[in-house]
Amino acid sequence: QLQSGHFLLMVAMVYSAEYLNEVAAMNWRQFQYFDSKGMFISLVYSVPLLFNSIIIVAVWVKRTFSTMTELKTLQLKRKAARQNAKKSQ
Repeated sequence: QLQSGHFLLMVAMVYSAEYLNEVAAMNWRQFQYFDSKGMFISLVYSVPLLFNSIIIVAVWVKRTFSTMTELKTLQLKRKAARQNAKKSQ
């Protein structure tokens, strides 16, 4: 699914943030914001990606609960219909 691919891409980007910070810190004359602790890249780059990833996971959990609720409702309706059919015979 497209959303799964998007999620994996964002997680991979967060995972690569340390490497990006190291590359940017080595070229510190061009990129003045990157330090050895990675505070700038964490706040500007990783936090928004993680926030979006959390939103995607929350949507997945909501969809899962919704699907499970619908499935249980259908199971209960079928069980009730079978019981009614047995009673009418």
